[in-house]
Amino acid sequence: MCEKALGVLKRCARSDVFLSLGSLAGYTPSILTYGWKVQGDPELIRDYGHNQISGYGPFYFYRAEALQQTFAGLNAADTSQP
Repeated sequence: MCEKALGVLKRCARSDVFLSLGSLAGYTPSILTYGWKVQGDPELIRDYGHNQISGYGPFYFYRAEALQQTFAGLNAADTSQP
């Protein structure tokens, strides 16, 4: 998590920013769902790669057909955990 000094963020890894903002606001944040979006533009995929090298991400890429087969028949409401 992020380091705090006098209640203010002092140093924070980029991957912790989202969760830390919730904590600073007095909430217990959690990620509830994942989704995917078809990305077919080579320049956009290249930009994701550059962003990950710069410390953002991580970004994962999968073939759309593999995702469709893997998650076929699953209902998001049935896969949630309390």
